[in-house]
Amino acid sequence: MLPKWLTSAIQPKGKTSFTFTAFKHDGQWFFHAPLLLTWWEGLAPVAQLEELAKGKDKVKLTVCTYPVKGALKLTYQEDDPLDQSASIYFDPQLRTVWLCGWLPWYFGTKPAYLYVTTTNK
Repeated sequence: MLPKWLTSAIQPKGKTSFTFTAFKHDGQWFFHAPLLLTWWEGLAPVAQLEELAKGKDKVKLTVCTYPVKGALKLTYQEDDPLDQSASIYFDPQLRTVWLCGWLPWYFGTKPAYLYVTTTNK
């Protein structure tokens, strides 16, 4: 864990979206987030990532706290009972999406809804 003085110094303020590239390696999805000082961070919503990637091993994603036409809408369900910084969301088919503790750090909260879009064609 990073020291509080460092995380507060680099924490985004008032952000409502972020974009990153997810990539598949050995059947698992990961992303690099240099701003978050993490590399090969695992991504949990595998079924949803497979759908968004449309058969590719790399997909550029944008996660927003505001509605976006055609986006995958995720609804906050609860905090992860084993890791209170992590969140559990549901997609429209009520499939579970686990999101790590970077989410509240980046947005400053655990948003009630998240909207995920891709630039993959």
